[in-house]
Amino acid sequence: MLSKKVILITSSIIFIITFSAFSPNADTNRQVLDDGGKKITLLKHDNVPTYNELALKKINLINDVRAFDWIDDDTILISKGNKNYPKLSTPSGIIYPQNLYLHNLKTNEDKLILGSKLSMSNAILSQDKKHIFYKEGIENLTGFILDLKTKQKIQVTKNDSIYPTEGQWINNDNIIFSLLPEGKIYSASVKGKLSLLTNAKGISSNTIKIKNDLYYSVGEKLYKQELNSSNRKLLRKDLTWLIPSPNQSQFALVKHTSKTTRTLILSDLMGNEIKTFAEGTQIMGTSWSSDGSKLAYTVASENNCDAGLFVADAKNSKVVQLAVDIQYISDSVKWSPSGKRLLASNIMLNNNNSFTTYIIDLK
Repeated sequence: MLSKKVILITSSIIFIITFSAFSPNADTNRQVLDDGGKKITLLKHDNVPTYNELALKKINLINDVRAFDWIDDDTILISKGNKNYPKLSTPSGIIYPQNLYLHNLKTNEDKLILGSKLSMSNAILSQDKKHIFYKEGIENLTGFILDLKTKQKIQVTKNDSIYPTEGQWINNDNIIFSLLPEGKIYSASVKGKLSLLTNAKGISSNTIKIKNDLYYSVGEKLYKQELNSSNRKLLRKDLTWLIPSPNQSQFALVKHTSKTTRTLILSDLMGNEIKTFAEGTQIMGTSWSSDGSKLAYTVASENNCDAGLFVADAKNSKVVQLAVDIQYISDSVKWSPSGKRLLASNIMLNNNNSFTTYIIDLK
């Protein structure tokens, strides 16, 4: 069994990265709007043109819910406590197991997808919205594929063996991921067929397959490796996160610039920089719109004016800030199928590390 210490360290890297305290100093470039009692901050930077075509319409908050993705523009995939099962003892406290539900944004109703006495987390929808890759467990995690129609689940990893953020759908029927502790990279079909692709020979992450090439990181080193080959090419030595564009022609890439600085850039498939979007103490939750025209991401910064939720135009680099007090994002920001709504979940660092989900409507 994988050491609990490894998973605890991993989880702390993902969810509770230490951010610098944000100063509430006044700024003439900051405009605070009051929308039904919710404080919405819009910020205009002197050095980055504001993307005026994109405007915030409204924000809805859903408490005690962690959201993962959109089923359609009115339905989201979430996890929340299932009170039909006994409470669990976790590092965050005594909580009900977090199970997967569909949440209807129009009726505010939740429909249980599948119950479990263990918590279900880090759910990733296939492109056709028919299958979910998710992890089950408290500290040590196990990977499953769930058929949304039949509600049948298939275990596709060894017990207690997968990194919380691992998993990337290759297509509608296959997903790629790496396993702890040795870093072997597998693909799994929705039928449960498992194929070993390579051995990264170290704890690996950012695992992606594009055509006949594998991309993965070991530590901060980004490698590219052709399938059925043992040779790999080192592309970068400063990688934090790697997010392929929808057409898989380029990457949104977060690099570790200095001890206290990360930078979000656009790169080609060899890791060569094309343009820079943002810089901050941490950059997390980066996500492409379905048409590949925009990026959403969160920034934590020592300068409060440069922190928050942002949307950038991938072509002309114009940026708008939509700050909604998201300081500790738990998962990637997600675009609705229409591209007119965003969802983001914020982890509240309290006794039980509860979640608040933001649904953000854009004009």
